[in-house]
Amino acid sequence: MNFPKDIILTNSVRPDAFDALDSFKIHHFPMINIKPKDIKAFNLSDYDYFIFTSQNSVEIFFDYPFVRVQYEKQIKAICSGSKTEEKLRKLGATISFSSNSSYALDMIDELKELKFIKNSKVLVIVGSLSDTSKYDELKKYSRISILEIYKTEKNTYFNHHLDKILKKGNSISVFASPSSFAAFTSIYNSFNTEIYSIGETTSEYIKSQGFDVITSKEQTFDSLVNEIINNTYQL
Repeated sequence: MNFPKDIILTNSVRPDAFDALDSFKIHHFPMINIKPKDIKAFNLSDYDYFIFTSQNSVEIFFDYPFVRVQYEKQIKAICSGSKTEEKLRKLGATISFSSNSSYALDMIDELKELKFIKNSKVLVIVGSLSDTSKYDELKKYSRISILEIYKTEKNTYFNHHLDKILKKGNSISVFASPSSFAAFTSIYNSFNTEIYSIGETTSEYIKSQGFDVITSKEQTFDSLVNEIINNTYQL
């Protein structure tokens, strides 16, 4: 085993969880850029519930001036994922429902079964790459609206330093979305690095492109870091 290994992080923001890997060289090369969209202000009280499925959606939504000037605790949030819930609580939102799963589809199934949003007016906060058709089932008994608040763009810049790291052949590359992996493989030779992924959705896409991948047990960076540690130091 050659040390120190290089770990390549490809998501838009560098996760703090990787600070625990002090025996590795951590590199942050974002393959996607998250760009907030201009949206028209509205009254938060027009909706009974707000659905959030990512930390990005929470951070960007609460950063809009018209949201900040309104009483944030009036936001009754429905969310998936412990990190999304944690972010919402820090910002003062009331958690009306938090899914045990980090996957939006699991959260939707739970909401369908519980039906506590029946006849409620619900706003789903999403990004440009979200598949909003999955919320159609909820429209059967709730008034569902979709609000796209950010756009995900691929980074097409060729980074010579990253290319040099990959050519050394002693690296781990981390992906948190299909879009980041698609951007990465469109520019770099990706067969010379160990690939790790957060979540089955991303892993399924990576496998469909002909690559092997190790998936975190939970859809969090903390879980992925533990996976890297366990696989690196196993006897």
